[in-house]
Amino acid sequence: MSEKGLNVFLQWIAVQFISIVVAAAPLLFPDAPRTVLQFCFFGGIAISLVILVFVILKKLSRLMIGAGVIVTVFALISFWPVDVFDQPRAGFSYYSVLRISDTPDPKGKYLFTYQTQEGAKTSFYISASDIFILSVADIRGETYSLEIPISVGKIPLHDFIVLICEAAFLNNKTVLRITTNGREVQRRTLDFKINVGSRSQGWQFAALDGAPLLVGEAGFFRSAMTNEQIEKLVENVRGAYKLPFK
Repeated sequence: MSEKGLNVFLQWIAVQFISIVVAAAPLLFPDAPRTVLQFCFFGGIAISLVILVFVILKKLSRLMIGAGVIVTVFALISFWPVDVFDQPRAGFSYYSVLRISDTPDPKGKYLFTYQTQEGAKTSFYISASDIFILSVADIRGETYSLEIPISVGKIPLHDFIVLICEAAFLNNKTVLRITTNGREVQRRTLDFKINVGSRSQGWQFAALDGAPLLVGEAGFFRSAMTNEQIEKLVENVRGAYKLPFK
């Protein structure tokens, strides 16, 4: 192989590597916004296809053409951005139509707390440091949380919103998520399943303490809601309350 051919081959390898890394964003950064992950995936596939077309048009190498096809197909199959909330999952979902206010208070303000007979517990509250916290404690009292500072403005204050806090339990992971008005605010993926016990369906309301809010309606589901279910719920709420919930 000539020096020019070697340089072209090395550049091809570098670009293919970049395309794989970009397309693999859904696996590398599972908690990033869904739109960003989809953009990265299709962007990586597009890079791979452009390089493949270039190699074919230039008639550079059958090996490079074959490898390019394999890389593209591999990326399509392996890195396709699938959301765990696209299908029903074990877990729980709390939803509420409410208006949240923030008041200066040195203690935490709880919006809800549910627990099981085995000691598992989930809460959503505003901490004394003005942070929204969705927490899940396992049956041994170990707590895992998703935290969103009030200052970033992801959860609106003083307006009615459709708030959904949920956890999905898979075989080898747990995903905590908060949505408002049908849009995902933030999620956290844990690389293990939180042990909420054998009675994970037995969540019972435990407390609501000091939260400055006005609740229109609320409910607790003993499974994680899907994206489609959330979309339909928000549409129903919009029709019932005659509010935009943007």
